[in-house]
Amino acid sequence: MSSLRFEASRLSARELTLAAAMTAVVFLLTFVPKIPIPLGYAHLGDAGIFLIICLVGKREGILAGCLGSMLADFLGGFALWMGPTLLIKWAMAMTFVNLSREGELGSLRSLRTYAALIAACLVMAVAYALFGALLYDSLAAGLASLPGLLLEGAVNILAFCAAAAPLSRHMGHSRQ
Repeated sequence: MSSLRFEASRLSARELTLAAAMTAVVFLLTFVPKIPIPLGYAHLGDAGIFLIICLVGKREGILAGCLGSMLADFLGGFALWMGPTLLIKWAMAMTFVNLSREGELGSLRSLRTYAALIAACLVMAVAYALFGALLYDSLAAGLASLPGLLLEGAVNILAFCAAAAPLSRHMGHSRQ
């Protein structure tokens, strides 16, 4: 049950610096490769969030995911989405953290991690579709974004897998 709550303890200077650098990574992965979809755009930021959680830690990954994604919304002209993005990225990251084996060396390519990726991307897609329906006062508008959001989730899962393969091989060698 302890993994369900987010520890409110202070971040060390190292953790804060790492989270700031990872926020920039998430921002760039979200802001630069913009692929238009109804009500927004698809990107690779979620793959970055998942990798950061696995490689750096959940606190830094969740913080970087929320702040980097919100900053991309703000600077990308989607300021209306900053609040929903904060909530959605937090829920997506927590889903991933709670269903994966965070901190285990082999977790990058485990079946449990893949299931956590799918669940987290489904949370993201459904939540953005629901917020879209709410913000634009149209269920049709929200539902119109769902196929693009599901495709975005699939692309982020594939990007995670492509990055995880060489990383897990390298990490395995460095531990021996």
